[in-house]
Amino acid sequence: MRHIIWKAYFDYEKEEEWLNQMASKGLNLESYSWCRYVFEDGVKGKYAYRIVLMKDKPETVEGQKYLEFLEEMNIKHISSYWKWVFLRKEVEDGPFDIFSDLESKIEHNKRLLRLIVPLWLLNCIAGVVNILIVVALLSEGRPIINYIGILNIIVAVVMFFPIYKSYKKIQKYKEELKIRE
Repeated sequence: MRHIIWKAYFDYEKEEEWLNQMASKGLNLESYSWCRYVFEDGVKGKYAYRIVLMKDKPETVEGQKYLEFLEEMNIKHISSYWKWVFLRKEVEDGPFDIFSDLESKIEHNKRLLRLIVPLWLLNCIAGVVNILIVVALLSEGRPIINYIGILNIIVAVVMFFPIYKSYKKIQKYKEELKIRE
């Protein structure tokens, strides 16, 4: 049986955790498209899932080479959205860790920051500008409610947490690298 769930995540690790919880209940991801997850009934706990922000889009030559490399390791590409790919591997095949060394973990988190920080800044600037416009209009005696500016600020606040989390991870991994040297 097919199940469609609409859900939004701002933290790919929490999303990954949720996908693995769904798999433990026997719901296996079949496709993803902007907050829309399609699951099929299956064997409970058969698969483990990972979500990766690739360096290149999956449809590029480089992206295809990476996905072919993963296929050789019995990792199946389930779905993709822009540079995000949803991957699964059978649990019986052993641990499912895409990033085995600290350098690759650092690089993945840097890619995430390069994606999120510009969007975060855009929302901060748009929110402040919209709120300043409202303040200027209020000083002229025009009552106005600025939902867009407030929404931009809320989105910026929500986006800050994954930014901070990724930044702290990068620092932690760099410290571990120093210790290992």
